[in-house]
Amino acid sequence: ASTAVAGDKTATTEAADWLVDYLELAGGAADSAAIKRDGAKAGHSADALKRARQKLNLASRAEGFPRTTRWSLPQSEHARGGSAPTAPTAPTGDFS
Repeated sequence: ASTAVAGDKTATTEAADWLVDYLELAGGAADSAAIKRDGAKAGHSADALKRARQKLNLASRAEGFPRTTRWSLPQSEHARGGSAPTAPTAPTGDFS
């Protein structure tokens, strides 16, 4: 049983690496049916891709009509409108 678990972890890790590359090339998001189709061509099972999606904490959103599901990479705080981390600075204001 431990060999199967180790094989699943390897398959999931390989699928996760492929999935990140795929989504980055696609601009950060892609249709899940296309991901599964192209992933199968690359040798990844639908189950490994699903586990990889969960491992990577990808967003999955249904949209449009007919309904399609898109997987997308998590976005950075800066891309969501938050502020990017900056180096510490001196306090502001008059403290004398």
